[in-house]
Amino acid sequence: MSAVMLNTFWDIIPPMIKQQVLADYESYGRQQQSKQAANVVGNRFRELVDAILAGNFNLYLTQNSAAHYTINGTEASGGKIKYAQAESYLGINVYEKQWMQGGITLPPFGIIVEKYNTNTALKQHEYGHKLNYDENGFTKYYRDIAILSLYNTFENKLDKWSGSSLSIPHKYYFSETDANTRAQEFFGPTAPINNWPNNSQTREAEYPVGIRAMMYAGWGITVFLGMSTIH
Repeated sequence: MSAVMLNTFWDIIPPMIKQQVLADYESYGRQQQSKQAANVVGNRFRELVDAILAGNFNLYLTQNSAAHYTINGTEASGGKIKYAQAESYLGINVYEKQWMQGGITLPPFGIIVEKYNTNTALKQHEYGHKLNYDENGFTKYYRDIAILSLYNTFENKLDKWSGSSLSIPHKYYFSETDANTRAQEFFGPTAPINNWPNNSQTREAEYPVGIRAMMYAGWGITVFLGMSTIH
């Protein structure tokens, strides 16, 4: 039964879902490529499930960690359609995503960077986060680094929207300068990452986080009241 299900994976998907998948690509003028892409996705899924059922999942990851799958040449934009893209970078997979701005490190799962990014320093910076993870482990890394880094990014956006400067610029935040310092030590003094801020350039916020939260709330209330008076 499992073999039949695997061999007919794409065939058993409801037609409505198939049509939606194809329509998403047709809107970009890629009808033919989208059909081929659907076949590639179906084939990769079957290979993955086969590997899991056969107990060869680790071998599958090793064989496919640096694979780049393309569909039918170049596009009008000059790029290629990329599926299941994962570049192995010193023992951790790096994924390119269209929606990503900059990068984010989520070990042991991988590093995500913006699509077509060729910034070596960025990858080295993200690898610096991975080095922190290797030293401190899953819980400490996500509790003390990843969540706080994400929060600082959120505060930076609030500052941009409100015109304030309450938070520390992300590149000078402690989690980011820590990653840079680790990467600078790991990759050496001539690596591109050495042009990024290190621990000596870490900045401290002028106001505690609770005070900043109240200030942001006050800004939000002011905006809301101002908009509510517009008729």
